Amino acid sequence: LTCFGGLGSRTRRGAGSFQVKRVINDTNQNSEYYDKFQCCINDKSQLLEFLTKSIHIKESHEQNYSILKNSTIYIFACKDNWKDALESMAIHFYNFRKEHRSNITKTPSFGFPIIHKRKRLKMIAGKRENNQLKLLNRRASNLIFKVVSIEDNYYPMILKLNGNFLPPDYIIMDKKGIYSDKYDNNIVNDFITYLTQNQNDYIE
Repeated sequence: LTCFGGLGSRTRRGAGSFQVKRVINDTNQNSEYYDKFQCCINDKSQLLEFLTKSIHIKESHEQNYSILKNSTIYIFACKDNWKDALESMAIHFYNFRKEHRSNITKTPSFGFPIIHKRKRLKMIAGKRENNQLKLLNRRASNLIFKVVSIEDNYYPMILKLNGNFLPPDYIIMDKKGIYSDKYDNNIVNDFITYLTQNQNDYIE
């Protein structure tokens, strides 16, 4: 949870991050598990190495949803506190979303539903089956914004999950199927490019 999760409903946008201050060793537990919390991380390169070694991802044949296996981690320069670390990513995400808000069939790639009040539209996903619409009302983002705290250093991090965002044959659409388009991941990739260009000090 400290590396990829959090507490609350907005964890994929960086809320609910927390730090493990102390671990009381239980001699009945595997010492290897305890030793993972005794690491010494001094920079983002060491953090990336720790995360890579600590995560044991089993083989998965599931492709109909975002998965951790073969995902990509982006770690940015550390900040002095939680707020600055999260803000360093959030401001760019806000600006990018604002610039692309008129692209109503592409922005749901960051997760949906998305409600457009002016157009009175609710963008979700769906497919036509037996001349009827089969709707998918919710999908979590395949981007996880995270702040990982090591001692007094706060590392902004984005995890780009792997796998298919939508099940086969589903497309992005509003509830009535008037506005629709095939899903693609280009807008998510464009955001990653936009973010890394604005924050040159990062590792992948």
